[in-house]
Amino acid sequence: MTKTELVNDMRRHTGASFITRKQLAEYMGKKDPHSVDCLIHGLTKFAGKTYFIADVAEQIMLTGR
Repeated sequence: MTKTELVNDMRRHTGASFITRKQLAEYMGKKDPHSVDCLIHGLTKFAGKTYFIADVAEQIMLTGR
């Protein structure tokens, strides 16, 4: 899966360009939102709890998850 495909898929899942930790965990098939902390560590938070999907997708591509 390319980064563009991943971004589009995550946008369809959330209906927006931003994703919360809980939504990311659900998207990744995880029950515990803390399990995705390694993917969002160091990313800029918007509105206190959301992350830009393109940034998250980049992290996923870099970590190979």
